[in-house]
Amino acid sequence: SMLPWASGGPLAVAFTPWVMPRLNGSRDLAPGQSMTLDFTFQLEMDRYGWLLFSEEAHASNWHERTNTRITQRVFRHFWILSGWDGGLHTGVCANVTNHRRQRNRTCAGSDGQYYPDGFCRGVCIDNDPVIAWNYPDYHTWKDGYRNSCEEYRVISFCDGSSGYGQKWQSWWGTFADWVASGEHAADACCLCGGGNKSIVFPAIEEECPSVPCPA
Repeated sequence: SMLPWASGGPLAVAFTPWVMPRLNGSRDLAPGQSMTLDFTFQLEMDRYGWLLFSEEAHASNWHERTNTRITQRVFRHFWILSGWDGGLHTGVCANVTNHRRQRNRTCAGSDGQYYPDGFCRGVCIDNDPVIAWNYPDYHTWKDGYRNSCEEYRVISFCDGSSGYGQKWQSWWGTFADWVASGEHAADACCLCGGGNKSIVFPAIEEECPSVPCPA
């Protein structure tokens, strides 16, 4: 009776830490009945979990079903970086009197919200060959089959230590075989053991790139 069946809007519930139902399978409840769900705490990094609730109504010749899904996933912070405003003799760097270029930096969470920069201090950054080309929207790394870093880890394609996960099939080849260009999952994805873990705050200003003149 407490679930928002009639509201029509999305339902969001956060579980901290990870909790797992003790009993799998499904249970049917008659109108007016209640039941207790038992959970256990369990550490399962980078996994997804769902609880599905449904309401059914029957009439002589129609059947209506309403579903509510409560989703649980691991939260993380990450940096969103824009492109530099100048390159080799392009943009602001085309001006011979200017020797500095800049870019934007935003701290975001996997909930789609933006956070103060301090929340992202020292976090791992996925090595994306195309970084936020439409900043501040985040352009995530994907392989040639459109699989993201999160999908690699959740599906167990990778093991979190730059190795292959339990679901990776040897006849698929290597991670590198699944990208047309740029870095593969083990090098690009923090969740797979790659990414850049050494940057405290990504630089937002630096010297323009240059090529030394030949002697």
